[in-house]
Formats: sequence, C-alpha cells, structure tokens
Amino acid sequence: MNHLAHFFLARRSAEAVVGAFLGDFVKGKIQANDFPEEMRVEIMVHRYVDGFTDADERILRSKEFFRKTRRRFTGIALDVAFDHFLARNWNIYTNENLRGFTQNVYRDLSLNLHYFPPNFQTFLPRMIADDWLASYKDFARVKFSLQRMSLRVRGGESLAQAFEEIKTNYDFFDELFKEFFPRLQNFVIEKRKDISRE
Repeated sequence: MNHLAHFFLARRSAEAVVGAFLGDFVKGKIQANDFPEEMRVEIMVHRYVDGFTDADERILRSKEFFRKTRRRFTGIALDVAFDHFLARNWNIYTNENLRGFTQNVYRDLSLNLHYFPPNFQTFLPRMIADDWLASYKDFARVKFSLQRMSLRVRGGESLAQAFEEIKTNYDFFDELFKEFFPRLQNFVIEKRKDISRE
C-alpha cells in the first residue's frame, strides 16, 4: 500500500496519522518509549499492512501481468495504483470528503515535522501545494508518480514503464483492489488489537 491507503487505514488522530507515515522511515525494533503509544501502534500497523499485502496470493499472481524485466518493481507500481483505486472509489469506503481528509493529514504532518528526517521536512510543502494524496484520483498521477520514483532507483525506466501494464489491465487491477481492500481493513482491525495487547 502507498501513502493514501496507509493514512486511510490509520486511526483518526494526529499521532496515528504521523505513525502511519513514519512506517516508511522508522526501521528496526521499536521500544515502548520511542514514540507516543498511538504513534508506535500505527508504525507497527504500517509494517503489518505491507507484509500482508506483499504475501497476498492474488496480488502475487497479478504480477504475471507485468513483463519479467519489470517484475522487481511491480510491488511499487501496484502500491501507487492502489492509491489511485482507493481515491477513485473513495465513497465506497467512507463518507469522509477526500480533500477534507487529505487536508487533515497535511495539518497533522505539518504539526509533527520534528519526527521526520530533514529531506521530508523540505518535501512536505510541495506535497501539500499540489495535494498529492487527493490527486491520485486522476489516473495520470500514477504515471507521474512512477516516473518520478524511477529517477531514484537503478533500472528505474522499468518502473516507469510498468504504468503501461496497469493501464492495459486497468479493470483487472480495479477489481483486484476492490476484492483485496476490505480484507486488508479487517486484517488491520484485528492486528491493531493484537499490538495494543502487547
């Protein structure tokens, strides 16, 4: 799952929102006093979400839709595409307004920047200005995001080209997301309970 999905799956509090994003930055074992409790829980949830998604049988099989030369990037490509399908089908999953939701996320991140590394602190204003999270509703944003990411990885042109397989098989991936996401939501509810009992 990419950023929008992680934020959506988090509890609706500033600490939870920050924790949902810190999952991309915080590595290794987390001690109980490293972060506020709700933040710690959502960092752990983020990790479990990634593991659950990466191990899902249907998602693993869907990688066959991509050329072999790009399969090492299919996880990244699908994460970005899934943010598009979440934004596109937003009203299926919530009564919240998408742009209202993303503005709340940006506010929570802005008020807690000290938890993030300097490179993200300089990056956030651009994310807010262009409302990157809500912009995933536009399929063109998937192409833009993959192209931008491709500049930061070795062999990244294959990542950028993965957009074509997503475009060609758009309806399949849309249905895959709709089948998978409710299962992921249920998994998160149960896993959050487990973490809170630890």
